[in-house]
Amino acid sequence: MEKYDVIIIGAGPAGLTSALYGARANRKVLVLDGEFGLGEAGKIMHLENYPGIESVDGLSFLFALQSQAKKAGAEIVSESVTRIDCSAKTVTTKNRTYNADNIILATGCKSQKLGLKGEKELIGYGVSYCATCDGTLFRGREVALVGRGRKAEDDVRYLAKIVKKVYYITSDKNYIADNVENLDVKVLELVGNPLEKIILSNQKQLYVPVIFVNIGYLPETSLVLGQVKTDEKGYIITDENMQTDVKGIYAVGDIRQKSLRQIVTACADGAVAVEHAIRRKK
Repeated sequence: MEKYDVIIIGAGPAGLTSALYGARANRKVLVLDGEFGLGEAGKIMHLENYPGIESVDGLSFLFALQSQAKKAGAEIVSESVTRIDCSAKTVTTKNRTYNADNIILATGCKSQKLGLKGEKELIGYGVSYCATCDGTLFRGREVALVGRGRKAEDDVRYLAKIVKKVYYITSDKNYIADNVENLDVKVLELVGNPLEKIILSNQKQLYVPVIFVNIGYLPETSLVLGQVKTDEKGYIITDENMQTDVKGIYAVGDIRQKSLRQIVTACADGAVAVEHAIRRKK
């Protein structure tokens, strides 16, 4: 069984940054990801809040990171992981089993969807799951956001300072701002591609260019559930070095418990984790 210094599960921004830093430190690094570019980052149409980059689509950003990591010496294999043994530090795919001194979990999380016809096709063309990422693209315009709870309210407050008006589709009654209208209805239909209007359960139609969706996220942690400590929502709990309660097992990016989930914070997580891993006493 071939052994690596670091095995990274997931080739999103966090995982690829770990690979880049690990390879540049002359460590033997393997990245496993059977669905490259299909995560949340790859769906971003206009990445405009990453320092030093004015605008790039998410997939191009990922390909650039992948190229950097490969040039530095990281091995990137397109294989889906079927099993992770955190205590033995082994990773199994359909083809073989790998072993490492350290494993970095970078599998991300998925936005919960509305389940409406055409929703998937409208991602980047009128449907967004990240107000912080895409809000400024609609400066001075009317937008809609569907969600509830503190996270959704935070997004509405953020948008209210940027856009002309926010139609907040929610069962919450809290007043947020003068340019926020709460609507206790359901979204029935998304019309147009790109989005032209939204049809609501009260038969009202909202002519908006975008609907932001914040109804929750699902961390992709099924392969390690019961092996590492998680919070009540399933996010992995780490220390400041991104290490879990199992030595040599790290979690980076959206799957770990944190307050801000952005590409820039995911990349930072990846760098911190691998730097600690390669210096860790075995």
